Amino acid sequence: MKEFLFPRGKGASEGPVPAGYEEVHRWAELTEVNQWMRNGGTAIPSGIGAGGRVYVTLPGAPKPPGTGACPSNSSSRGQG
Repeated sequence: MKEFLFPRGKGASEGPVPAGYEEVHRWAELTEVNQWMRNGGTAIPSGIGAGGRVYVTLPGAPKPPGTGACPSNSSSRGQG
């Protein structure tokens, strides 16, 4: 069963992606999802990623091997 969670409330997740940002997806284990929920989804939780960065994919890209079972959708400021 699919469940949708909104760390800052559903209203914070509605509307268009802001200019200069891209929709991105991340596949995580449930323990990581819980960490994101506890911090409101506004900053990378301690111990996640490398040097304050996490790996994400663009919408429609295949799920990378070795990643968790829980998909997460968010917006990220482009690096280019």
